[in-house]
Amino acid sequence: MSANKPLADRFRDEISAFLRLAKDSPRLAVLFALLLIGSAVFWSMSWHDRGERIQILVQENRDLKADLRVFQTENQGLRETVAPLIKQAAEQFPGEEINTSLKKLIEQLELSDPYAKPILTATVTVEVVVESHEEINTHYMDSGGYCAFGKGDAPLLIAVSNDSYARTISTGETTYRSVFEMDASDRSIGKPLRSLLDAEYVQIVFNQIPDTATVVGGSAIVTINSSVRLEFKIPTQVTNEKRIMIRDITQIAGTLGGDGA
Repeated sequence: MSANKPLADRFRDEISAFLRLAKDSPRLAVLFALLLIGSAVFWSMSWHDRGERIQILVQENRDLKADLRVFQTENQGLRETVAPLIKQAAEQFPGEEINTSLKKLIEQLELSDPYAKPILTATVTVEVVVESHEEINTHYMDSGGYCAFGKGDAPLLIAVSNDSYARTISTGETTYRSVFEMDASDRSIGKPLRSLLDAEYVQIVFNQIPDTATVVGGSAIVTINSSVRLEFKIPTQVTNEKRIMIRDITQIAGTLGGDGA
């Protein structure tokens, strides 16, 4: 019969029963109240944890989908890059297995000009120190930037990142760091390493750095095809719309044999 009572009446009956319990056995009433409070707190914390786990799973699902799209793009880019090499290897070494002919072709290219090898991958690790009076120690999971080799207004190679780190290292100075990666569909894919000799500057952007900030220093380490390493120092400057410029890139010529060696 009590199940058919209105909710308000049942709630009133529960209160009355608790008051009687408190009158007859105060300690038992206190224990009962503590049990109810503990259960409510436990349920609330469990509900909060479930909500956080759901959010984490949703974000991980988004990240996996984004990674899948990147892999698909890279796969397409690699196919477009490797196809001409396979064709050239088949023409120069007819009748041989494709793996053997490709190996011979690459050895031939390296002997004739080691920097005629096509650009396939590129990563750029950048650390830049700027003047700042903020106390920061943050991983910006959805805000990175880019690093580009440029000639005039045209980019020759672009590496991007979707995240970055910022950390205060001393009073008035903060370091921004990120690892930028070249997309497999970048315009530089398949072009010879020597094509970077046309670059006139390196431009870096961190989305979290103010439009106008004083750069104290830093470095940009470029790795191409997992073997060629270029390292540039970031000079002191004031950013223009977040842009950080490296004009002294003579190391490219020294590393890639721009002097004709």
